[in-house]
Formats: sequence, structure tokens, C-alpha cells
Amino acid sequence: MKTRLSMLLVLVATVAALLLDQTPSSADRSALAQPEPTEDLSVLTQPAPTPAPLPSPVEEQPDTTGQSGMIDGQPTIHWPVGQGLEELVDVEPSALNCTSLANWQCVETRSGLSICRANNVCIVKVDLNSNTLRPRVAIAANGSTAWLSSIASGAGALAAVNGDYFSGCPDPVAPLNCGEGLTFVDGVDYTDYTGSEWQNRRSLGFNDNYDPNIGWPGEQGSFHRQLLGGGPQVTFGGEYRWRCWYQGYNTEGNCLCQNNTVVINDEQFGCSANNWWNRPQTFVGFSDDRNTLYLAKSEPGYNKTPHEMHDVLWILGARHSLKLDGGGSSGMYFRDGGYEVTWNGSWPVANAWVIVPHSPPPPRDAAEFLGQCEYPTLDPGQQFSIWFEVRNTGTTTWRDSDGYGLESNNGVTLGASPHQSIGADVPPGASKRWDIQMTAPTTEGKYRTAWMLEHSGQEFGPYMFIDVTVEHTGPLITVVDVWTTDENDNQTTSFDAGDPIKLKMKINNRGASTTTARVTWDVTDPSGSPYPGLSWDGNLDLQSGVWIWSLSTTIPWDAPTGTFAFTGRVDNNGEISSQSTTFHVQGRIRVL
Repeated sequence: MKTRLSMLLVLVATVAALLLDQTPSSADRSALAQPEPTEDLSVLTQPAPTPAPLPSPVEEQPDTTGQSGMIDGQPTIHWPVGQGLEELVDVEPSALNCTSLANWQCVETRSGLSICRANNVCIVKVDLNSNTLRPRVAIAANGSTAWLSSIASGAGALAAVNGDYFSGCPDPVAPLNCGEGLTFVDGVDYTDYTGSEWQNRRSLGFNDNYDPNIGWPGEQGSFHRQLLGGGPQVTFGGEYRWRCWYQGYNTEGNCLCQNNTVVINDEQFGCSANNWWNRPQTFVGFSDDRNTLYLAKSEPGYNKTPHEMHDVLWILGARHSLKLDGGGSSGMYFRDGGYEVTWNGSWPVANAWVIVPHSPPPPRDAAEFLGQCEYPTLDPGQQFSIWFEVRNTGTTTWRDSDGYGLESNNGVTLGASPHQSIGADVPPGASKRWDIQMTAPTTEGKYRTAWMLEHSGQEFGPYMFIDVTVEHTGPLITVVDVWTTDENDNQTTSFDAGDPIKLKMKINNRGASTTTARVTWDVTDPSGSPYPGLSWDGNLDLQSGVWIWSLSTTIPWDAPTGTFAFTGRVDNNGEISSQSTTFHVQGRIRVL
């Protein structure tokens, strides 16, 4: 107050001096142009009025709210915050501040971003479904510390709060601190969370979909690449152990409030601990549907308890909240919509939660080739399958409903559909494999089947193809299939003793003329022994092409009950081909 008054008095005195300097002297008056005779010349000859003396400064009450100073060349005020801690606040008379808002007022500064004020707590609300905003963890340069405003502005942040926590050993008693607020696991540095030295640490993390969660950063001996800042903590609600690692950003705090319930016993953290001081507080939280993120900071000069911070966030919609480092580390930064908040703490910090603007990339279809099957060599008419696998490297999600698919590029589909659907959605970064069933042509030769991805008729991605060689690779005469039917050619595998049965064999002679070969119908009983009553062996003249041969007979009345095996075999000068099947016989009961 005294600083501002002094500055005002200096400004008034300076303006008065400038006015006196601009009054013309007697020598200057002679050089003035002569006025018209109708004017009153006495006006020009009157002496300049003597300015009234300024009143003497009045000494006001001593300033107990703050002392002025400079940080990074900017005017600041030190606010006493209790317990020997101070908080630095930039003087920003030209911009709107959080304190410009009415109590319980929220202003949306851009789509998805709002600044609110409630009970002397400043809250930033972030819509996590927004494509134009992203939460990040920003760290001070060179692994050191910096003022929160410097970290935030360097990250291009719209909003930020401090993220680190410096814990005691193990119960914090100021000024004894042994915990490092920021940890890189499997990166720059790490801290071993053993559950004893580092008690009850929790963290706020986001997965790839920006779904937030609060939980344990790790069990003993478990290390994972992530950003952390941590401290002892108290949980409101039931036990909530977060055992799933989040691959996203993560910073840690010391008090979890969940479902507005009481402190649970397993956290081993007393309510009388220093973290329950009435002091500057920083909180983060999220709504029950995990769609809204909250950053909260008590206003400078207004200390809060964790309960009070939690209650404010609860009323605004947060159902899960986490206390970050308070006291001298507590700070907030905001730059959007004409609102400027620069509340640095009493000392620099190692890292910060920041909200940065995000420009969604324009829609772009792209794919990366991952692999395909080998080139096959097939018999004429042989069924086979090919496969291709690609990764979505674009910015769009492939959906059948949006006109995406795998399309034949050269019209050679070998019996397959020229359009292969996407199936399940393929988002950016995901891979997709197509397995395509085909049939080799009956004519020998080489065939190429080519495919490309398409979106509404526009091709994109790699050009993929399979070269198929069709040639006779096996015996000249082959058994294609065997099966059993009843006397009316109805296919069946269940018979009674005494029933008629047909043992059928499909034989393919790839030769150009009739060939004599030895053909065998071999039947074994349930014990595996040959069953002559249903077997036949001899030479047959096999015509060129595919023919079905049938052995018609009757199952003997004394056939045993059980499963019989039927094997059809062709021996063409030592080239043997065979196929097998089974059928079941139910024996009859004899009456003597």
C-alpha cells in the first residue's frame, strides 16, 4: 500500500512539474502573434497561476499484506503465508485476474477451458474430450528448478499448477525434507518406492485416450518409464490400488479425496500431520466420468486445508482429487481470454502440470506395410489363403461405414471377393491383417493377385501383391476325398449291422489319357484289424479328370459295435495317394 502511494505521489509531482515547464515566460510572450483587436489582451498578460502545494504524505498503517520486489524483471509482492513460507504474486493491474471473478463464477475463455473462483480458490476446468487442449507435464530446464510462470510460459501453456512434492522422512516435519519431487524411471533418474521410506504415494496419470486416473505409482521393485512427483498421502474412500501402468503423463501428490468419505486406516497417515496445515494449497482432480480435469490453487493470502479444497472441487463436480505440493511450492498460471494469473510460490519448482493448446492434425489416410504370406506353389484347383498386414499411420480411423476397405487392384481375385471389409475399427497406430481365401486356377501357370487400401474410391497405402504358381506338384493320380453313404447315396457315418453301405472315393487323374492303377478300399474294425467283409483291392482303368468311384456292399450281421476306419488308396507305379474317414456300426443282438 505504501509502495503504491509513493509511486502515485511521484507521478502527480512529475505531472505538475511538466505543467509548470510549459507556461510561457515573459520573453516568450513577446514573440507571440498579435491577437485580434476584439480580444481581451489582459488574458495574455495575467501571470501563470501558482500551483497549490501538494499535501504532505500521511503515514498509514504498516503494510502487513506484502512487500514489493522483482522477479525476472517483473514487479511482485511477497505474501506472508504462515509457517515461515511466502508466496510470490505478480502485480498485473492491466489484466483480468481470477480475483476479478465473483464468488462461484466461471468464465469459459475458449471451448473446453474455463476459469472459476470459489471461496478464495481459483479453479481451472479442462474438457478432456476437447481436441484443442492437452494436459502435459513440463519440467524445468537442465533438470533444475524454475519459477512456475517460467516453466509454463516456456511450455506455451494456457494454464498450469505446480506438480512436484517434497516429502519428509517419512512424516514431513518442516523444514526436514528428503524426497525428490520429479522422477524419471528408466530414463534420467528414479526413486525406489518401497512403501516404508516413501509412504502412501499416489499419482495422477493419463492414458493414450487422456482418461485420468489416481493411484499407486508402483509396488516395491517395480519400475516403469513415467514422470512422477510425489509424497505421502491420505485417501478418502475405500482402498484404491492402481496396479495398471499408464503410458501417459504422470505427476504425484499427497492427498487423495474420493467419494467424499472418511480417511481409511491402511494409509498410515495421521490427520495431525503437517499436510493438514491451513496453508497455500494446490489440488488436481477429475469428474466421475473422467471427462473433466480440475486444477485448483488457493488465492494468495488465503490459506486452505485439504478438506476445504476438496469441498470446493466437489461442489464444482470433481469426484476424485489429489493434493499436490502446498506451502511455498503452491502456484498457478493462466493466460487466456484476457485473464492473466501469475501466482508463483516462494521458491522455484521442478515441474508443473500444464494445459497446452493442441491443433488436431488434418485428416490424412496413410498405411505402413508390415508383412504378407510367401508366394505359394499350388496344384490346379487347390484351395489356399493369402494374408496382408498393415499399420494405420494416418490420422483417420478406418471404418467400413466410412468407405474404407481392401480392394483388388488388378481384378485377379482367384475366387475371392474383390472387396475385403475392414471389420473392427482401425484407429491411428493400430494394425490390421486380412486373411483371404482363394482357389488356384485349373490351368497351370503364374498368376498375380494385387491389392490396395481404398477410401471412398481413392487408393492409398502400399501396393501389395502375391504371385501364385499353379503346377502339378504331386502324384499324377490322387485321391481327393473319401466318404460313406447309405444305399440311396445319402451321406452318413452311422450304420447298423446288416445295413447296405457305399464306400465312395473321389479320384483325380491329371493325365491326358486313361491310366490303369491299383485302387484299394481298406476297412479296419474297431480293434484296428483288417475287416475283409468291407474291403476290396484291384486294378482299375482311371479316366482323365475327376471321377467318383463307389464300392457298394452290406455290413455283415455279425459286425462288432464300434468305429470302423475306411481308407481309399491309389498306387500308380509307386506314386501313392490316399485319404481316410471313419463310420460307426451298431451291432445287433442275437436271439438263440
